Amino acid sequence: MRTVGAVMLVAAIVSGCATQTTQRPFPDAAVRSAVADSFTLRGKMGIRTATAGHSARLVWHQRHDAFDIELSGPVGIGRTTLVGTPQTVTISDRDGRRAYDDPGRALETELGWSPPLEALRYWAVGLPHPDMTFETLAPATDQSLAGFEQAGWTVSVEQMSDYGQWTLPRKLTLTRGQTRLRLVISRWQVPATTD
Repeated sequence: MRTVGAVMLVAAIVSGCATQTTQRPFPDAAVRSAVADSFTLRGKMGIRTATAGHSARLVWHQRHDAFDIELSGPVGIGRTTLVGTPQTVTISDRDGRRAYDDPGRALETELGWSPPLEALRYWAVGLPHPDMTFETLAPATDQSLAGFEQAGWTVSVEQMSDYGQWTLPRKLTLTRGQTRLRLVISRWQVPATTD
């Protein structure tokens, strides 16, 4: 559970969303879907569960299905890395390196919660996973954008910003039950061409 402090992050509020019965397209969905295949983002992440709350700095490299996520506290204290795919993950922290063939179970055991790894790269760019069912949601407030529900999680895009030629999320909140994860992105790096 030591990894919980490093990996668990952001307290955010996504309650009050009203479900819409129609699915409307997401702005720039084709462009953002291409970005979901290859990016690096930097920012802060925080999580609040029923029993704890933590925050960390975040550097996330995504190349196709493979991810390399580094979380650290102030001045690099409590550094944890997660490297893998939706099928495998290796977690490295001050207690050593542990490899798992079942990332969902590993994260549930180590963190107490498990996001759907195959969907996270799409959620980061503010889109639902294209091969999973979802339901669009109306904005919770005048300041938030529409979100969606997928795989038991509510994803709310709270702010979009321009990063070079790309308009991508700056603030996102993921909620499932009493677990709330907030991502505040300070920098996106996207290859000129995605392969």
